[in-house]
Amino acid sequence: MDNVSKNKNDMNGYWRAGIDSRKTALLFVRDIWKVLLAAVAGAVLGVLLYLGYHAVAVGPEYKAYSEFYLDFAMMENGAAYDYYNGYTWNDLMTTDIIADRTLANLGGKADIAKLEQVTRADIFSDIRLLTVTITDTDMELCKEIQTATENALVSFGEDAKEFEKITLIKTVTPERMITDDRTVQAAILGAIIGLLLSIIVLQFIYTLDDSVMVPSDVARTGLEVKGILTKGKDEALESRLNALFGDASGKEDEAVHIDAAAFRNTAEALPEVPAGACTVIDAPYRKVTASTLKLLADRLKASGTEPAGCVITQADEKFLKAYYSFVPKG
Repeated sequence: MDNVSKNKNDMNGYWRAGIDSRKTALLFVRDIWKVLLAAVAGAVLGVLLYLGYHAVAVGPEYKAYSEFYLDFAMMENGAAYDYYNGYTWNDLMTTDIIADRTLANLGGKADIAKLEQVTRADIFSDIRLLTVTITDTDMELCKEIQTATENALVSFGEDAKEFEKITLIKTVTPERMITDDRTVQAAILGAIIGLLLSIIVLQFIYTLDDSVMVPSDVARTGLEVKGILTKGKDEALESRLNALFGDASGKEDEAVHIDAAAFRNTAEALPEVPAGACTVIDAPYRKVTASTLKLLADRLKASGTEPAGCVITQADEKFLKAYYSFVPKG
């Protein structure tokens, strides 16, 4: 098999290799603070984006309203012109008979489209009481439209045959509206997005990270695990772990140990290994990947040295105890 085919098969093997679910779960528990931090960051960002959008795109709104008393004129049959309801008034406010007066009072500061956008007229109960509400993002313009509308209605009451007069009985100047506050929803949505994204990113990292931590990480390299040495020299733990490997931890005096971390790129020259010597590759915990380990093994084989196996060194005792469920006696 040529080198191109061999490399292609190695890459296919990498993507077909199974994931150690137990190891991934333990890593996720270790990194759970990152998920929580991402959720908090997402919540903060969600609130900031909401407030920023609301301030720029919507802005503050101001509302002013005026109340009028309507004195209806009497018709020829002796009845009053009492057929003006809320719908009628709402339409009338932006028709020529009233809108022209309002626009004239404004002196060109608004047009009919603006009046239609900001003006609302309502009859809530008594048909003799008319409430006109002006809502706008410009406080000064809101006040000016309110005053112009008040004068227009009073003037309309003097000219329209349906009324004896229209009297302004109450004026409430523009006040800033308390808008629908959705900061809580923005925070919750941001937290959910941050949570999901962090989980996806962590899963992606775990999938690509083939750092050697446990024997299953060495499986696809073709090397035999000869043992595990802990960072804290926990002999009791090492004894239990290395029993899995036939008590052959690679500690033999005659063995030649090669630190894989020192040969992580092809520019490093391989050490000279005496002919017939037992060669063991040391893989420092989380400092060397399975891909690097396999590359080193292939380089050794190409140079005429057949590695007897590898030893995982400087291993984290706490992680190994959790991985193998070595629970201390209560």
